[in-house]
Amino acid sequence: MIDPLLIVVGGIVVVSLVTVIAPRFNIAGPLVLMAIGLGVSLLPFVPAFTIPPDVILIGVLPPLLYSAALQLPAIEFRRDFAPI
Repeated sequence: MIDPLLIVVGGIVVVSLVTVIAPRFNIAGPLVLMAIGLGVSLLPFVPAFTIPPDVILIGVLPPLLYSAALQLPAIEFRRDFAPI
């Protein structure tokens, strides 16, 4: 069994490398990460696991929405306020 800490550190290294390398090839980083995730999920020795929906709803979604809100320019929000 592989140490979970090793998996986390490896994941951080992969994300860091993709973030640096993908823009040099004019490819969106999230697309490369999705392709890597798809490839890893197809490996026969990787066990299947599920994440409870509450973990995503409480632990993942709020930080993503917060960071997106901070990056949204106020001028664009005012322009799009009526359709929203």
